[in-house]
Amino acid sequence: PDIQPMLNLIAQLRMPEELQDRYGYPEITDRAKRKILGLNQARLFGVDVRSKLRELVPGVTDKVLDRVVGVAA
Repeated sequence: PDIQPMLNLIAQLRMPEELQDRYGYPEITDRAKRKILGLNQARLFGVDVRSKLRELVPGVTDKVLDRVVGVAA
């Protein structure tokens, strides 16, 4: 099955301002989206995302890793 449409939907996901103002729901941040798309699952399975990315992407910078794992905005 093609999951790209679901990935696109999550990437575009926004919390309506009305719900934020009226009920205090938080904004859906890029960090939250990364968690939805795999960081939570990686944590549950004990995958060290930072180490795995260093293995798969030689030369990846700490700045990129920080962004991917949610340390940086």
